[in-house]
Amino acid sequence: MLMKTIKTAIFFWILAIMNISCKQERKTTRAFYYWKSDMILDSTQRKLLTDLQVKKLYIKLFDVTWNQEQEKPVPSAKISFDPNSLGWLKQSGTEIIPSISISNETLEKIRLETTNELGERINSLLQNFLGEYGIGNVKEIQVDCDWTTTSKEKYFELLKYLKMLPLFIDRQLSATIRLNQCKNYNSTGIPPVNRGLLICYNMGNLKNPETVNSILEAAELKNYINNVNAYPLPLDIALPLFEWNVLFRKNEFKGVVSNLPDSFLHNSLLFRNNKNNYELIADTILNRYELKKGDILRKETSEYGEILKSTAALSPMLMSPDFTICLYHLDSLSISKFKKTELEAIYNSLH
Repeated sequence: MLMKTIKTAIFFWILAIMNISCKQERKTTRAFYYWKSDMILDSTQRKLLTDLQVKKLYIKLFDVTWNQEQEKPVPSAKISFDPNSLGWLKQSGTEIIPSISISNETLEKIRLETTNELGERINSLLQNFLGEYGIGNVKEIQVDCDWTTTSKEKYFELLKYLKMLPLFIDRQLSATIRLNQCKNYNSTGIPPVNRGLLICYNMGNLKNPETVNSILEAAELKNYINNVNAYPLPLDIALPLFEWNVLFRKNEFKGVVSNLPDSFLHNSLLFRNNKNNYELIADTILNRYELKKGDILRKETSEYGEILKSTAALSPMLMSPDFTICLYHLDSLSISKFKKTELEAIYNSLH
């Protein structure tokens, strides 16, 4: 009986060792988004990128939006690079991933037969950017779009055409994937690209006054990620660092107020506070925003603890052994809310 017990124990010990040795070790690459129109990196941002060993920077070069007067898509929010910042990126060996953002309205408005023309214009503008700023060794180009079931045909045709153009043909083409697009891929479709970047934020109903935090809630995230491992594209992961204030007037959504210092919200002469809701008690103008008495600002943040709860839920669902973790985004206000050790822990939480 004792020998049988010993043999059984040895068998399970060997089995455990085999399982550990067969388990594929994950390799993750650290990245940031840069989503502003002036590309300037201050000394704090440069030090952070160096200390965290960030290898990639997704940089939005321009938006493609619909011009109602001209009745055609036009480029907007074109980026301007600070030469010293760009020189530092090149010298540091940071991989630059050019990104462009296409509004869903543009896709809804254009005709299917004009998608190739739009692709040519995007290709030309990208070439001009890369040439003007001397950005070489580009391995990946990303397209960001929150497409829908009604716009997917034109969007996918555009992506297919881009992949055939000289600028794209020898490079990886990636696309951002929203959580609902991942969960419902049978209806929303799979973009014809090499890989996707799963946007793990902006999951709640922003325009609903009853929403607590539309940026990130781990409990809400769990509703979207059950089939992440079945998604037919290799996925990289994007996580939030940003915060904003959602404006409601007479219980109606009126927009997002960004870059509003906490000191304003905590001014008892201006606001009455109830949890993360701040009610205006007097008309005022803050950071060029005209606010009225009775307006409600709902402060939404990317909480460190909530990010870790989210990655804990997400990690077992990720089957790929090699992916990028991208934090949104690299600006002074966002990163000032986190300690360097916290950012390190976020990157490590998906190992």
